[in-house]
Amino acid sequence: MEVIVLGSGTNVPTERACAGYLVQTDVPIVMDMGHGTFSNLCKATDRSDIGTIIFSHPHVDHYGDFLAFFQNAVHESKEKRRKDLDIIAPKGMKGVI
Repeated sequence: MEVIVLGSGTNVPTERACAGYLVQTDVPIVMDMGHGTFSNLCKATDRSDIGTIIFSHPHVDHYGDFLAFFQNAVHESKEKRRKDLDIIAPKGMKGVI
């Protein structure tokens, strides 16, 4: 197992992407997906291999790039077979993302 930091910044704009981590396992897991992490994720692994996304809490610096990821996954699923995606989030976050 390997953990890759996709971002460790905050919602205040800097050179660092917001919070995000890639856990390389048989089926890669992403924990949080703040602003700037989607492009870092694409550099680190094949995004269609992601099997699970875990959100730690509903602050925008932890989910800001999810919409870009999700839109890409929907488009990608029309082009080729994409693995199922599990999304794990705290109670109350369903209305946020």
